[in-house]
Amino acid sequence: MRNPERIPIILDLIQGNYKQFLDDLHVEVGDIDSLISLYNTKRIDIEEYWMANPDLRLTQVLVNMGILQNIPGDWYYKEETDYVVEKGFCDFEDVHFWGVNFDEFGKQLPATLHKPLRELDTNHIRAIVKMFEGHHTRLKHGYIDYFRSRIASDFDVDGLINSLKS
Repeated sequence: MRNPERIPIILDLIQGNYKQFLDDLHVEVGDIDSLISLYNTKRIDIEEYWMANPDLRLTQVLVNMGILQNIPGDWYYKEETDYVVEKGFCDFEDVHFWGVNFDEFGKQLPATLHKPLRELDTNHIRAIVKMFEGHHTRLKHGYIDYFRSRIASDFDVDGLINSLKS
């Protein structure tokens, strides 16, 4: 299940950049000003629908709600978290989270707590890297880059990257 905590963050970022978002989809959307007005009017409905269906991408939500037409193309599967980072609307750590299952003493939490990456301390990131070292588990490239930026001086992050690519 995709983390629903990203939803209000993404909607806030897109709200101020909705025209660019529509332009970047490279689909014929008709009257952009009307769509912007519709988006702003339905903002709460969009968030409620998306929170009830957090595995959907924003483009899929907009199609399902009848705001955008379902026109064939890869735009329908656009990852909104990647989009807002690529466009410079925010930093990677602002829209990506890490599922925390244990407290700082190693005791399992009753439920997974999703923390924004920026809230992870260096020791936690070290523990994550150690957990992935030697395992053949895939880790999204953006996370590897982010972890490298946070702890590059403490670990052989390149070694970690090589082990995760195989």
